[in-house]
Amino acid sequence: MARGTLFSPRWLPWLTALIIAVITLTTYRWYVQQNDDYARARFMILTDDIALAITERMKNHELILNSGAGFIGASRTVSRREWHHYYESLHLDQNYPGILGFGYARLLRDAERPEFERRVRDEGFPTFEVHPPGARALYVPVTYLEPFSGANLDAFGYDMFSNETRRQAMVRAVDQNATSMTSRVTLVQKAASTREQAGVLIYVPVFYEGQPLLTRAQRWQALRGFVYSPYRISDLIEGSVPSSSSLGFVLFDGAPSPATEMYRSFDEAQVDIDKARYTQELTLDHFGKTWTLRVYSLPGFEKQFVSLADHLLLPTGLAVALLAFALVFIMVNRQRKAERLAKRMTRTIRHNERELQDIRARQERVLSGSNDGWWEYDLQKGELFFSERWWSLLGLTHDDYPTTIDTFMSLLHPEDHEKTVTRFYDRLGSNDTEFNVEFRLRHRDGHYIPFLSRGTIQRDGSGQAIRISGVNMDQSERHRIDQMKRSFVSTVSHELRTPLTSISGALSLVNAGALGPVPEPMAPMLDIAKLNSDRLTLLINDLLDMDKLIAGKMTFSLASYALRALIDEALKSNQGYADRFGVTLNARPFDDTHVQTDSLRFQQVLSNLLSNAIKFSPKGDVVDIDIHHASESVIVSVIDRGPGIPEAFKPHIFQQFSQADASDTRNVNGTGLGLAITRQLVINMRGEIGFETPPEGGTRFWVRVPKA
Repeated sequence: MARGTLFSPRWLPWLTALIIAVITLTTYRWYVQQNDDYARARFMILTDDIALAITERMKNHELILNSGAGFIGASRTVSRREWHHYYESLHLDQNYPGILGFGYARLLRDAERPEFERRVRDEGFPTFEVHPPGARALYVPVTYLEPFSGANLDAFGYDMFSNETRRQAMVRAVDQNATSMTSRVTLVQKAASTREQAGVLIYVPVFYEGQPLLTRAQRWQALRGFVYSPYRISDLIEGSVPSSSSLGFVLFDGAPSPATEMYRSFDEAQVDIDKARYTQELTLDHFGKTWTLRVYSLPGFEKQFVSLADHLLLPTGLAVALLAFALVFIMVNRQRKAERLAKRMTRTIRHNERELQDIRARQERVLSGSNDGWWEYDLQKGELFFSERWWSLLGLTHDDYPTTIDTFMSLLHPEDHEKTVTRFYDRLGSNDTEFNVEFRLRHRDGHYIPFLSRGTIQRDGSGQAIRISGVNMDQSERHRIDQMKRSFVSTVSHELRTPLTSISGALSLVNAGALGPVPEPMAPMLDIAKLNSDRLTLLINDLLDMDKLIAGKMTFSLASYALRALIDEALKSNQGYADRFGVTLNARPFDDTHVQTDSLRFQQVLSNLLSNAIKFSPKGDVVDIDIHHASESVIVSVIDRGPGIPEAFKPHIFQQFSQADASDTRNVNGTGLGLAITRQLVINMRGEIGFETPPEGGTRFWVRVPKA
């Protein structure tokens, strides 16, 4: 009885409709999830772009302030006119909107204030005085400020040390010997517009040249003043991040609250952020202060991911379920019309299949319309999908090759196999949900195209990766531009070398008195010119070396050399440089052996490591060379007892143009290319290079050289 009731034909229409409805809902949810994943990934990329734009702008401002500090520190005195000319050469108002001024504030003690005010009045400012009034132990009045007009005149002579917020930032700058930024403040300069804007100030300390700076007390004793800039946050952000109708963001000074809000990119009255589909909160650390960035998707962003399929897929599927119910119901209850109903149902099913095919075709056209190649890999099913655009970027179609992992590996450049596979497996084995990797794929005509693949990893509740979705972006244009940059740098460097050599030689002759005694007022400027000429010569030589290494044009002649002779030559070559800094070079005792290397390039490596160790060593200290024998190689170490390498800088130490804050020890100059060149030289000589920062202090750079 129960069995007959369960399998009664009258349940067949309901069962059919239920199955189709379940399939439709499942398909619709899958489609919505894929669309949502893609939109979320795009939102995260745009969010990172906003944060990166703000971070890069802040780094640029720090470089500007450091250049000003270097300008002040390189001379015993800098006049108001010199500061004005230096400011005009930077073109800050054109390149970096948001900077209200570029100034220098001198440190004064109470006894120095009257004489300071008298000198400024003698410069043509008869009413000048340090304000606000009152006796204080220390003053930091605004001494030079460009542009010296308009609202900036309100700040001339203002003692920034009298304000608690500004004082905290300046104290932190000296205590940590680093760039420091204030919390949000009300600027002394009045805004020209009626819109109220939050402001911040960034300070870089300037010390008297040659003074020890190892301890806090020494830095305060050697403090000369601060190079600083005031900013209006709205002008600063709007000059860094392009306006967009897709994303809105709010910037807070510290933890988010109405009291800490500094900038909002959208009109709060017109945008309801509570309805934003995607939100992201990031923290940005800048110069001792933490900003919070909240990003919201706006309606303009969310509309980009709404297609015709969103509106048709679900109602079409449910309509099919309802129609199937009706057809089966009629078929069951009207057996006499079974054949006619069966034909009608067949036609209906075919019609619905064509509609589904049309929907799939529309989805494919949407994907193919993108300039990037989309792909997806279902790890559980082992199914791989490449969009038509993915194939067309390689001059292929999906009919040319099967869509499999083996096809991808066959198109991958042989040199990129291990790197690409390792990168993907590392990301799958971690908890990351995003990835990016660069590789080259073979085009139909045989040449290889560089791609950047970026995407997301979908994981189940246990954290296991189940699906990877990504996009391949053609990097040919970027590589072409990089090559143009390298060619430009190489050409400019070669063109500058000859005239710069003449300029440097002429300056040396003038400074040496070949043309007669140098007038005393002119001597400091000539010294500065000669110093900067030498720096530029060093930079050009480093750029040419890096260009040769990247282009593979630098030749290496590997042969057998006695290690002791190489070490003695390096010590002799660098002893004069060490004497300038009051540093002693010492080679610890070792058993001599022969190594397989290029003598000239090995000397260049040792000179780079020794010069760095000398510059960062305290006066009167010793830089040691230590030799350690391994089974098939020799490890040559250069050891100093300087301040060590900051933890945050360690991952970037061998990158081009990377420099830690050299003022941790002294005013150290460099191009930021020395260690990058050294690393490439060592690799080309079949060696290894690394560094350590022992707990007792200092730094140990080591080079592993194969024995002959």
